[in-house]
Formats: sequence, structure tokens, C-alpha cells
Amino acid sequence: MLDDRHRHCTLFKTCGVDILWFGTACKLFYGLAGVMISHQNAYQKHDILHGDVSNGNTLMLVDDISETSAVPSPPDNPPKDWTPLRHGMTSDWGSAADCREEEDKERLRCTGMLPFESNQSLKGEPVEYHHDLQSYFWLAYLIICNCAGPFNMRRDWDGEKDISGSGNPITPSLINNLTKIKTQGGDWKKVAKDHALGSKDPSASSGASAPIAVNYNQSWVRPGVYALTPEDIVNQREVMTDADFTNLMTPYFARHQAIQDKMLELHTLFFGSMKQCLDGFKHRCAPTQPVTHSQILEIFRHICDGICPEEDTYPDEKSHLGACDQYCRSLKSGNRMPLMAEGEEEEEEEKVTKVRSNKRTSELDGLAGASKRGREGRGTIKTRS
Repeated sequence: MLDDRHRHCTLFKTCGVDILWFGTACKLFYGLAGVMISHQNAYQKHDILHGDVSNGNTLMLVDDISETSAVPSPPDNPPKDWTPLRHGMTSDWGSAADCREEEDKERLRCTGMLPFESNQSLKGEPVEYHHDLQSYFWLAYLIICNCAGPFNMRRDWDGEKDISGSGNPITPSLINNLTKIKTQGGDWKKVAKDHALGSKDPSASSGASAPIAVNYNQSWVRPGVYALTPEDIVNQREVMTDADFTNLMTPYFARHQAIQDKMLELHTLFFGSMKQCLDGFKHRCAPTQPVTHSQILEIFRHICDGICPEEDTYPDEKSHLGACDQYCRSLKSGNRMPLMAEGEEEEEEEKVTKVRSNKRTSELDGLAGASKRGREGRGTIKTRS
């Protein structure tokens, strides 16, 4: 006989909005720094690991769940560099593990969303505490590859691939124009034609027409990743060159040299630098020390300090109103905004999550009187000594 089961729901006064609703590039990294402090406090003070990293579990604090909080209006006569200051926090600790409990340590599995999982977790190797940090690194990177503007403006990968496949160059101006059409509606083919005639996005920098060598074979960085196997994702990550790493960033973020340089530095800290080896090929030399919270926080601070406020201004009134409408639509649809899934892929992501949840429930049912958290996934966590 199974014990009676009770469902409990906890309500919090604290409200948060998905990290994708950042107002400027600087404030994205400011929010991510707050998330990193949240994770650091949980691990260093309480030996708790989150283990379920995704954009939906990474929030910015707001007053309430509304478009006015998600997309704040500027005050009257704001300074040129005004932007809302919103602190980041980690949400949904339901899959977290208490590393002080032997049963948790033995059963601990990494259950993060597939696109954000660490390479070690995807390989089925033992997972250490700093691989949770690697998941946050991938989250930050995938945001700057898929968000082509503030307030959840999504990149039009399909439009880019079609244009690239026809032999036309991919430029920052083209990526920005396609993003606006995807967000606001329109005909991307007309944009491609206008681009071929030399048109520019008025807000783009002087390098807006410079071609970018975007490696579209790195399919794990865009929607469609759920069709890949864990091995596919790891293989693509491991062969990614430094040039691929920065060229896949959207122009909105790549225009800031501090973001390119410091994210590449963080990538090197996690995976090592490329060096010529005896076999004639370049390989990454594995780092000798794990990445720490302090290192990530220091890099995020340098990014925020290195972004020029004049080049990272808050959206204009038209963009602001469009973002408010978009957020209202997202609330009506259930506030589902997975970063790496669109359309039918949202359903696929739900199926994957449901299968994992059912398997986890089944495992717990098999433990008579079990009260510890069980976690489904790959690899066993090794904690600090």
C-alpha cells in the first residue's frame, strides 16, 4: 500500500519576470549577476545545488505580473542612460539537492533543460558543483545568440538561413531588420531585397554592412535543439572555434566589445584555450582549476562597466509599446516563453519535461516512505570536500 499523497502549493509575494525581458544589454548581465549571487549563497552557505537551469527559472524582480512591470515606462524627462534597475534571482528550487544528505548525493542527477546542461551532464559523466555554473554560462550565451534586442526580441534564424543559402551575405543590418519584421510583422523577402540594394537599419553601427561569417552548422544554439541528441550538442560545442563563438552572437550584443571579449574569456575558463597539437590539429587544453562564482561575477561586472551607455539606450516609445503588447499576448497564452523552442517545439519541450517528471515520480514511488528528493537525468554529483 502506498501512503496517502498530498499536494501542497506555496505562494510567494515576490514577483519575477523571465530574464529575457531585460531592457538593455547591461541590465541583462546585471540581472545574471544577481542570479549568480543567489546560486552562490545557496551552495556556499547551505550546500544546496539548483540543478535545473533555464531562462524560465532565471527571473528579474518586479512589483507585479503586468506589462507595466515587465516593460517599465521611463519617467518624465529621463536621463539619456536611464534604464530600470531590476535585480536577478534564481527560481524553482524544486529539483535542488541538499549535498549534505548522503541519499541526495548518491541519487543526485542533473535535470536542467537540454540546451543549458553542462557537457559533463550530457556525456553522463560525474557532475561537480561547478558544472551548475557551466549551465548558467550556456544560458547567458544562448540569450545573446537568440535575443536580437531587448524585451524578448527573437532572432529570425530561418530568414537568415534562407538568405545565406541563396548566396547573399549576412550582415548586422540584415539580422536586425529580420528581427524587427519577425517581431512586428512584414515580408522578410522585401528586407532581403532592400538589403541587397544597400539599405541599413537606422539604429545600426558603422559596421552594419560588414559581412559576418555565421556558422549555421552550430544548430544547437537555435530553436530545433530538442531534435538533437546529447552527443550532437556536446560534439558541436567542442568543435566550436573562437570565431564561431563570437560570430553567432546577435549584433545587439556583439556591438559591445566588452561582451565579446569577456564571454570568450569565460568560455576559455570553462573549456581551455585552443592550442596547436602534435597531430597538426588545434585542440582545447583542459583547464586545471574549476570556475568559481567569484570569477563569473567579476567577468559580469567587467561587462557591465565596459558597455558604453550611449550605445546601450532604453528602447524608444514605439518599441516600448510593441513590447507591452507582446507581453500581454504572452500572459494570455499562459506566459510560456521558452528560449530555445518555438511553435511545435514548445509542445516537444513539454513532452520531454513531462516524461522526466513521470520518471522521477515513478522512482520516488519505488522507495518505501522515501522523503528525500529524487532526480532524473545523467551523472552523479561530486561535491566539494
